[in-house]
Amino acid sequence: MAKDLNFRKNHIKLLVIDLGWEYDRMSTSGQETYDNICKELGLQTQNEVMTSVYTMQQKRYNNETISKQSGEKS
Repeated sequence: MAKDLNFRKNHIKLLVIDLGWEYDRMSTSGQETYDNICKELGLQTQNEVMTSVYTMQQKRYNNETISKQSGEKS
C-alpha cells in the first residue's frame, strides 16, 4: 500500500513538472497555485527554477570569459 502511495506521489510530481511548461500561459492566480503545489510536493517553484538556470548560465559565461582571457594572454 505504501508502495502504491509513493508511486502516485511521484506520478503527481511528474505531472506538475510537465504542467510547468505552461506556466507563462497561466493567470497570476494560476501561477500562485502552481507554486504552492510545487512547495507542497517539495519541488522547486518556477522562480527557483529560473534563478537556477540564470545562475548556471552566468557561471558558464564567466568560465568562458576567463578561458578566452587566459587564451589571449598566452
